[in-house]
Amino acid sequence: MEDVSILDQKTLTAIINELQYDPAYIGNNFLPFVTVPTDVTVWDILVNTGGIANFRAKDGEAELMQEEANKQAMAEVADIAEKTRFNATDLRKLREAGQAPLGIPSLLGDIGAEAERKVARRMAKLRQRVDARVEWMQIQALTGSISFSGKVVFDVDYGIPAGQSSVTPTTDWDTVATATPLDDIMSWMDTVENACGVRPRNMIVSNTVLRYLSQNTALRDTFKYTKPFFNIGDVKGIMSDNAELNIIPYNALYTAANGTRTRMLDENMIILLPDKTLPNGDPFADTATTPHPLNNYQSGFYTWRDEKKDPYGLEVGTGITAFPRLYHPETILTAVVAS
Repeated sequence: MEDVSILDQKTLTAIINELQYDPAYIGNNFLPFVTVPTDVTVWDILVNTGGIANFRAKDGEAELMQEEANKQAMAEVADIAEKTRFNATDLRKLREAGQAPLGIPSLLGDIGAEAERKVARRMAKLRQRVDARVEWMQIQALTGSISFSGKVVFDVDYGIPAGQSSVTPTTDWDTVATATPLDDIMSWMDTVENACGVRPRNMIVSNTVLRYLSQNTALRDTFKYTKPFFNIGDVKGIMSDNAELNIIPYNALYTAANGTRTRMLDENMIILLPDKTLPNGDPFADTATTPHPLNNYQSGFYTWRDEKKDPYGLEVGTGITAFPRLYHPETILTAVVAS
């Protein structure tokens, strides 16, 4: 069967790279892609984010600055990929449509257009599934560890301090009559700032937790005169005004192999984290990605095609090599705010 131009590798790669991320995904906002040269990536974990210079005697020698890297982390960049299959009937429709007279409407042209839409839908689905796995890795990294067991096995602990990992509030926030969430948040922000000198500026939170906050008695009583009709939108404004904290609603899900819909982040967990660039100019985190032969040794998304003979068909796929890296895990705090 003759080649079909929409399924050549160059066109497939162009289609994949033109597709947009799911707007529900936030991982790349804090862990943007950075190209690294090899599949094994090593990065410094910089525990001290501040520091203070020493005095020196007149005409004396200055002390050598103490390096910030307390330890190094290493991981192999993960290759994330999936493929789909177009059978002989799909390919015949695409081929025959290309032979229709230019500009003349026909049933053949309609069939070809539908076949091209099928290609676009399949490629979009592949890209979405790869994006979902990258997002899953990035969110797992922000919670402090990534563990996976399958054909590929890895277990990475990013080193968030024990006192800042899965902490719990004074009273669970779903106990809206007695919980004090604003006090909890301010206390946790102080914990991070006292530990590393960087105050969290963002809080990733589900709509479920925002609902707990909007129904909280203490918050309602405190702001009953300025916010008599208290709702989720008011919660975001209160946190911004009183804690200088940007609220990021996050409710992204993925579909597991068994068809189960699962949250990227547990709905009762929140993440407090800094901006992606720290006050001293250090990057907070990134996602390492390596050049790939199927993308002409460039980093980013790659595609491939593989012709099958029996039964005849064409398999096409897309993927990316990527792994999240945290340089300052001590600037993160995670909390489980309800049972």
